[in-house]
This record gives sequence, C-alpha cells and structure tokens, in this order.
Amino acid sequence: MIPSILLRQKIFNPEMRVSWGHPLCANGGWCTLRATVGSRSGEAECRALCDVPTLPRAHTPGVVAAYTMEGSVTSMYIHELAANEDYGSLLRAAEQVLAQTWGHAVRLGQGTRLTVPGRRNLILRCPVLAGRGPASLIVKQVISPATSLHQADAWDVQRFFREWASTHFLSTLQDAVPHSPRCYGGDREAGFILLEDLGAHTSLVEPLLHEEETNAVHALLGYAARLGALHTDTIGQEAAFTRLWQTLTPQAVSVTEGVKRFAAQIHLLQQHVERLGARVEPAFGEEVATTLIALHTPGPFWAYMHGDPCPDNVMYTGAEVRLIDFECGRFGHALCDATYGRMLFPTCWCANRLPETIVVQIETVYRAALVPGCPAAADDRLFADALVDACGYWMLRTLVQHLPQALDEDGHWGIAPIRSRLVSCLEAFITTAEVYHRRPAMRGTAHRVLEVLHRRWPATPPLALYPAFRQGVDRQSVTARSTADGGVCQIGHSDTGSLHRSVSPPQ
Repeated sequence: MIPSILLRQKIFNPEMRVSWGHPLCANGGWCTLRATVGSRSGEAECRALCDVPTLPRAHTPGVVAAYTMEGSVTSMYIHELAANEDYGSLLRAAEQVLAQTWGHAVRLGQGTRLTVPGRRNLILRCPVLAGRGPASLIVKQVISPATSLHQADAWDVQRFFREWASTHFLSTLQDAVPHSPRCYGGDREAGFILLEDLGAHTSLVEPLLHEEETNAVHALLGYAARLGALHTDTIGQEAAFTRLWQTLTPQAVSVTEGVKRFAAQIHLLQQHVERLGARVEPAFGEEVATTLIALHTPGPFWAYMHGDPCPDNVMYTGAEVRLIDFECGRFGHALCDATYGRMLFPTCWCANRLPETIVVQIETVYRAALVPGCPAAADDRLFADALVDACGYWMLRTLVQHLPQALDEDGHWGIAPIRSRLVSCLEAFITTAEVYHRRPAMRGTAHRVLEVLHRRWPATPPLALYPAFRQGVDRQSVTARSTADGGVCQIGHSDTGSLHRSVSPPQ
C-alpha cells in the first residue's frame, strides 16, 4: 500500500493530500501514477528519494517538494487524464496514414496519454476501433513551440526523422525475429510516427536495480544477443537505410560534421587536461585521430547502431528482448553499441558497474551473434582493436561532456555521481587497453588524468555495482537522482505506457 503524501503547506493548500494508486509503469525511473489531489483526479509523476518499498524510483528534475512519513518525494507533476483532452485532429491524421499503410479505413479511439505535459514527445496508446489491424498502437508526436516541425529545434527534428527512418528500416528486416516495434508510418507536417504497441513489459532496468543476480544475468545476455543480431542483420544495408532516409527528409545522412565537432572538443579537452597538470603523451593526438577514423569509416563492423542502448531503452519480458527509442540511431561502428556495459552505460541515467565476469559473458554472447554477418568478429586481433577503440571513444566522450563542470562541483545524473562516473570510465578504459595491449598513449594519458582526479577528489569512490550483483545489500536503498547537467533529456514510450529517460550522446 503506497502511503498518502502530505504536501508542504507553503507550496499547496494546508492539509491537501495526494492519494496514490497503483503505478501505471515500473521501469525503475519516472513513473506515472493514478492520483487524487484534493478533489482533483488525474495522473502524477513523482521522483522518490526515500525507502518506501512500493514507491518507484525516478530521475527527472521536478518543480515542487513533498514528504511522506517514511521518506521524501522531491518533485511531482499532476495532469488530467487523457480522456479529458481532445486529440481529434491528431487521431484523424493518424487514421489517414494507417489507411494508406493498410489499404483500408481505420478508426482510432481517444486513447491513453503515456507522457505528461512539458515533455518533448506526446505519446498515446490508441485502441483500433474499426478496420483490420492490431488491437492498439502507439502514436508518438514531437511537441515543439514552433508552428511546423520544419521550424523546430534542429536536434528535435533530427531525432524525429532518425526514429522514423530507423523503425521503418528495421520493420523491413523483421520477417523472422523483430528487433524493435514495427512502424506503421508517419506524418512529416504533424511530426508523428505510428508504432506497434508491444503490450505489458518491463525494461532492463528492473532486473538490474530490483531483482536477483540470476534474473539480471539472463536479461543482460538476452540484451547482448539482441544487439548482436541487430548488427549482423544490418551489415551491408546502409544504402537501403539511406534511400529510406532521403524519402523522409532532405537532410544528409553523414557523420562528418559530428566527427569534426568532436575532434575540436578533444583539442579543447587536451588543453584542459594539460592545465590540470596531467601530462599528455606525445602520441595522444595521433592515437585519438586513428581511433576516430577507425570508428567512423565503413569497415567490417559497419552496421546500423542504436546509438543509445540504455537499460530503459530495452523492452524485456523475461522471454523476449526488443530495442526501443531510436532517436540516436544511424549507421556506424557496431562496437560503439556493444561496449555499453563495459563502459558503464555512458549515456544512461541508470549507470552502475557490472562485474568483470558478467562483462565478459555479455561480450561473448554478443560476439557469437555478430559473427554470422561479420566474419571479422571471429578474428581475435580485429575484435580486440575494435573493442579498445570503442572504449576509448566513450572514455573521451565522457570526459568531454562531464569533466569541466565536475572539476568545479560534483553532481548527480540519475543514480550515480558525475565524478564517480568519470573515475570509473577512466578505469574501465585503462583496464581494457592494458588487457589487450592497445593505445598506449591514450592509456597513459588517461592514467595520469585519473591520478590527478584521485588527488583532487580523494573521497570519490568508483561506481557501485548494480544492486542485482551486490551480495547482502538492501536493493530498496538504491534511489535515482535527477540529472545535474549534460546531455539531452529524452522521453519516449516503452510501448506499455511506462515512461523512461535517457540522455542522448553528444552529436
């Protein structure tokens, strides 16, 4: 039984209570709950920093504060139920798209909104009331203050077209085992896409944060196999993806500009590191350039990559794993996805550490799934080269994104302090590069940066193990904290109604 919450009098009317019902989702993050505030019914989101066992964790900045007798809820939003809102024009536009896709008239019901006001995406689960098709589907629309999607923020526009192109592309590959929700089409002007409703499920967050080790390992190995299958099925398919992309938007499919920006950021990072007193190896710049070329030039590992394969972007039923939220998806180096677990899920709010033995199991399963489409993955030397370069890339990304602010003050992003993320990321790259005897200049520079940070932050521990791998630790004590800085908040659907958050990698 979730306790009622007494809101602080200075913010709300005296004695106003929020009575919580059952959670509509349970993904280890922001959760939407049925609620009553005084006489007003609606849905609410809350971020819990307490030990109330049945109160979901979450991780997005809030607007008000509240308390329970057993702990605190530090933020909350209330909004009316979707039934009180009119989505008529959106649903009529969606029906027209479905009629073109399915070849017959379709009528959709009002549906249930799965996101709250203020998010950059509106997500509805809509029943199909008439016309052949699934029982329900997901409508995902970009929310922008601009009058047209073409006038919206460039990054929002790019994310929208990436997800549309990605889900459509992956739908063409899903005759056997699907990798993602199927795409039923979209509308450029209205800025929405229509996706398969995958029904009730959890995400990879639950086994990692709230279940036992056996369940977590099973889920992680399924995740590894899914990533490997996604990559092996898409190797050699870039031309098809590009053709599809070009039918949706005139924007070019290119990583060149992103690489140029990142190279400039690395140059500034190098200067910053030198000012810290950490000597940069003479060959550091050359090794970084070689790494970037290896990871951004088509080769044997070139495949469609998710770009943000965080635990809450992984649909998990216990028997099936599918990937969701492809707003960072593109063709690139497969091992940039595959090293997420080793590099502490670098773009994710729910970053903790996995035991080394589990990391090895994940990469073994991934590699076995990749080899059928990528024979180079069976070559130990080539695979080790690619693995270390991908780890080096994420180490550099993490330093670029977080080091400058972390030197001034620590902060929390999701369930982990930023400084702990930095320390652990450096350690992960150094260990990997040492094991495989690769990138000595990058490794040596990273080691000296780590030494400086240890002297500056002597009380900063490395990231903790995920709760599933902590023997004798009370898992209920793991609480998710809000993003302090960095990244782009990305709210989407996990096809059940659960809300989930991730931070997209810098572009």
